[in-house]
Amino acid sequence: PFTASNLIRDQFTAFINTKNPMATMPFSKAFFESLLNAVKRGDLYKELVEQAAGGTSFDIARNAAPLTIDRFRAGRSLKDRVKYTVKHPSELLRAVEDIIGRSEEITRMQQYAGTKRANLKKGMSEQRAKISAAEAARENTANFSRTGEWGPVLNSAFLYLNASKEGTRAFIRGARRAPVQTAVKVGTAILFPQIVSTLWNLNTPERRKAYDDIPDYVKNTNLVYIPPNPTQDDKERWNVIKIPLEPGIGNLAIPARRIVEQM
Repeated sequence: PFTASNLIRDQFTAFINTKNPMATMPFSKAFFESLLNAVKRGDLYKELVEQAAGGTSFDIARNAAPLTIDRFRAGRSLKDRVKYTVKHPSELLRAVEDIIGRSEEITRMQQYAGTKRANLKKGMSEQRAKISAAEAARENTANFSRTGEWGPVLNSAFLYLNASKEGTRAFIRGARRAPVQTAVKVGTAILFPQIVSTLWNLNTPERRKAYDDIPDYVKNTNLVYIPPNPTQDDKERWNVIKIPLEPGIGNLAIPARRIVEQM
């Protein structure tokens, strides 16, 4: 669930912040190219790493793996990798983290590939196109490596503080650069889905009952979809779908949701 919802959130965020929305938009050629490269660690992935344009919240949050000779040798084949993982159970958790972390890598690669392709079409040199594409990959979603001296300290006390700060910074930079384009993209990717989902959630007594029972902080930070016949589990949690909204950008959807609720 996290992988799917995180990928959707990153797609919305990058679409709003990018300079090249047509070349990097969700489900474009760059998206499927990046999806394939995230799975098989292909040439596009290697180029992303060479340009220092990768980096996910998982890379920043966890300790670096000890680079032992055995671990290097385990990379020779799938059989060696499985054998090494069986002997080192902690590697199984790392393997799961890698799968989840790829949901962030996909969007970064998509921004890199689409931006590079668009820049080459504009006549930019190969090297300049790579530099610009690397910047887009780092900056069009939250740049987790940009923290400052006090960032790691504050982030340990206030969860996701740096992600919120960097998400807001990326949005403000995009809005200053192209205010009209950014406003249109916010309306398309954030406000319209929020309005439609809220209208749907309040359309029947059954969905309204579930909706009214969901805390405001959940509605403020997620795009909530309630199924036609909502039910509760043994912990009284509703079976709803929640798509997390990017900190800083998601706040723009709150007034639209509340207007619909009042109506």
